[in-house]
Amino acid sequence: PCPYLSDLTPNSSPFHPHCLAADWLHLWRPFGTAGQIVTVALTSHTISEDMLDHILQVIRASWADNTKAIYRTGLLIYHIYCNLNSIPKPHRCPTSPSLLSAFL
Repeated sequence: PCPYLSDLTPNSSPFHPHCLAADWLHLWRPFGTAGQIVTVALTSHTISEDMLDHILQVIRASWADNTKAIYRTGLLIYHIYCNLNSIPKPHRCPTSPSLLSAFL
């Protein structure tokens, strides 16, 4: 991958590795999502990495290329915003309404 622009460089993290922009939505993960437990209608379910990958493949296949490009750019800018404002990784995703409002 090409280097990031100097003002668009996220902090290094195993959760969002340096990769091609086309791979950001696939390779970047929220902090602490391995074996993620999801609560649905008062029950808890563990989503395996294979399940999560399959879900993301279906979602990616349904998005138009322009939509993916906009989402990738937004994801990069959100990470940079959080880095510049020292937002701890566990608070970035899922985000709070106040953090989302401040970012927007």
